[in-house]
Amino acid sequence: MIKAAIGIDIGGTFTKFGVVDEQGLCLRTNFFNTSLYRDVDTFQKHLYEEIQIMIHSLNKDINIRGVGVCAPNGNYFRGNIEHAPNLH
Repeated sequence: MIKAAIGIDIGGTFTKFGVVDEQGLCLRTNFFNTSLYRDVDTFQKHLYEEIQIMIHSLNKDINIRGVGVCAPNGNYFRGNIEHAPNLH
């Protein structure tokens, strides 16, 4: 079983994401246009679906051990994004 982590970068133009194994090898990456999603629930659903497709496309037994998210104006203490100038 391959231990891996998911990295997500939410930007105003694109959201980029990928799977990295415990040796730091990038197994797969993908992206989509962030600005197409004005509603956070629709954005989140699409991101989840795209990550599932990416993981399944690896055709390997993957154990996701963690997820890292990068976003503008992320508030660590509240667990949300606040007043991001480039996000809806």
